[in-house]
Amino acid sequence: MTGPSTGSHSWRPRASVVVPAHNAAAHLGQCLEALSGQTARDIEVLVVDDGSTDSTGRIAARAAAHDQRIRVITQDNAGVSAARNTGLDAACGQWLLFVDADDVVAPDYVERLLDLGQEPGCDLPVVGLRPFWDCPGGFADPSVRTIRVFDRDEALIALMGPCRGFLWNKAYRAEIVRRHGLRMPEGIRQSEDMLFNLAYLGHVRRVILDPGCRYGYRQHASSATNLLGQRHWFDVLPVFEAFRRAAGTGPERMAVARGYLPVAYEALYRYDRLGAADPELRDRVEDMRSYCERALIGAPIAYRLKMGLNRHAMGLVLRRRRGGLRWIRR
Repeated sequence: MTGPSTGSHSWRPRASVVVPAHNAAAHLGQCLEALSGQTARDIEVLVVDDGSTDSTGRIAARAAAHDQRIRVITQDNAGVSAARNTGLDAACGQWLLFVDADDVVAPDYVERLLDLGQEPGCDLPVVGLRPFWDCPGGFADPSVRTIRVFDRDEALIALMGPCRGFLWNKAYRAEIVRRHGLRMPEGIRQSEDMLFNLAYLGHVRRVILDPGCRYGYRQHASSATNLLGQRHWFDVLPVFEAFRRAAGTGPERMAVARGYLPVAYEALYRYDRLGAADPELRDRVEDMRSYCERALIGAPIAYRLKMGLNRHAMGLVLRRRRGGLRWIRR
């Protein structure tokens, strides 16, 4: 199915979908097929080939030949944030969406986000998502229209909870992004999407969520998130610190603490596995753990049990170290 010529300046799509792709040949075709088959037709798809050395570029070019709404942009390898920024610079749509090249979306993924965006005051429409390994599984029934509305003072709590901190299940008003010069942080390689979302939240009136799943994100044992021994995983620390500053006191602080407590335990585990003698890094991890563990005070028993199971799964036990009790890997 072909669409309007992207060379025409008179055509402005309702939505631009940015797809960063680096050596994504194994799954890019499936991703672009899902985007080409969207029920929302008035869209453009920007594939940013970030210095791929496999057949990613050829697969994207073939898709673009069959659907004129797909544009392919090629750049030297600069990382996923730089690729997304390239897509932002080229996007013409009123709404901006981000889909990773190895993920899949429901046929009404774009349409549902755009429909939510028409609700009064909505600047950040959100849909449900789920991880998958091989088969993405079923998507939500498009006839179901259950939504949750979060006003500005609830936005950060929503992001730390049901809306999640990912880019993929959201749509962003291009006007807000451009007016405030919002960009993906290129110096951060872990949880960088959280920082973009945090910056965007400062300009929204309402967040509206349809929890029905319309986005499936593929899991890889070799992904940056799953690989142990990767020092750049600790880029999560400045992200957490930015959220801590934004939360201040009150309900937002508790939401950040509870949302990041399992990350704090994982940071302790990964630091031990890393085998690094870095007192400054260890102190930052401990500071994160201390801040987040206060969320256990007065927390529901189910949450405390979940965190206990989380520590057990990582082999963390309390031991006295440097004059105090610390969680370490047994």
